[in-house]
Amino acid sequence: MTNRWPCLGIDGCRAGWLLALRHPDGRLEFRLLQRLAGLRGLEAAALAIDMPIGLLDGPRAEARPPDRLVRALLGPRRSSVFNPPSRPMLSAQRYEPQRLPGLSVQAFHLRSRIAELDGFLDQPPPCPYGEAHPELAFAQLLGRPLPEPKKRAEGRALRLRLLRQQQRAPLRGLAAALTAARARWTRAEVADDDLLDAAVLTLVAVALAEGRATRFGAEPQTDSRGRPMQILGLGPLPQGPEEPAQIAIRATIDAIPPGRVATYGQVAEEAGFPRQPRRVARLLSQLPPDSRLPWWRVIAAPGRIAAREQPHMRRQARLLLAEGVKVGPRWRIDLERFRWRP
Repeated sequence: MTNRWPCLGIDGCRAGWLLALRHPDGRLEFRLLQRLAGLRGLEAAALAIDMPIGLLDGPRAEARPPDRLVRALLGPRRSSVFNPPSRPMLSAQRYEPQRLPGLSVQAFHLRSRIAELDGFLDQPPPCPYGEAHPELAFAQLLGRPLPEPKKRAEGRALRLRLLRQQQRAPLRGLAAALTAARARWTRAEVADDDLLDAAVLTLVAVALAEGRATRFGAEPQTDSRGRPMQILGLGPLPQGPEEPAQIAIRATIDAIPPGRVATYGQVAEEAGFPRQPRRVARLLSQLPPDSRLPWWRVIAAPGRIAAREQPHMRRQARLLLAEGVKVGPRWRIDLERFRWRP
């Protein structure tokens, strides 16, 4: 299917709203808008925006159903999916945690952008549109959650490589567009990761225009204004209630670096399943012998190797020692020294 109009990826940035336009010939272009009203009159085949659409009305900032699902899929990158402010919180002038329960500082500082989008959608654009999440889109391109955060050079390099390598909707002139953007705006106005995020959102917009976007929250709950609580993605939904947990737990364990350990409970919490260490234990007990997952970096809460059989305990101790983790008497490990702190 060929679109007559560009597909837009939109990301909030310090200077306003960053637009990435993928033109019908695949050419990529970046523009900067001060206000979303600047979209009026701009022809588009579809748009994907990294900002919550569909808000709760309660006294707490809580995760919506699609937020919970996407967090489970993102594993170590789950913290990038924050609890959106409830609609009454949008008018708050100061960050007072006791008056804004459940709301992070990051989400508080985005409230004006969220409010602007909410007002903009009172007259929705004539093309298909929806909420999307760059970390989800990148994870779907890679086939698993990204091991490095986008603020690190290694993380940005991986995301750029994924954009270059994907073939479903090639981005022509990607390097030139990034160079032009860097010459036009300072990093204080538009950060490097803002550019990559907006670019990957154009791929979600293409999928939406072509009718193949995945909808996380397939039976969308709507808010009091009828806006869907749904996050768009590139790939298929996992099948079955356990699979999101398994994906998230595997990704979290894979993110533990050499020379560090994490407890079963810590892995469960980082993966989005607090107070459920048995999920982690169950997954590890089912690993095949040739698994590449660094299972030996997961230990019991008191700071000791948890295996019940001596040969397995010795093997885990050898693997940890090879990475510089000291294993003391009774298979104990100093968590203050060796705990993973993502």
